[in-house]
Amino acid sequence: PELVIRGADDPIVPRAWARELADLAPNGRYAEVGDTGHTVNYMAPRALARAVRLFIRDVPYTGDRSAAP
Repeated sequence: PELVIRGADDPIVPRAWARELADLAPNGRYAEVGDTGHTVNYMAPRALARAVRLFIRDVPYTGDRSAAP
């Protein structure tokens, strides 16, 4: 699974590109954070964390821990 997060006002990465990247990935998801630009992690860390939490919550657990440290 892959989560692509984009700031709604990002002047660098076009919305279409971010959506396409999410669409190309198996189980890919696109999330957009409002009122932010390219540095979502700096401009809206709580909104970013929420998007990641929701994504992780919805990812099915396979029970395979072979890659775990």
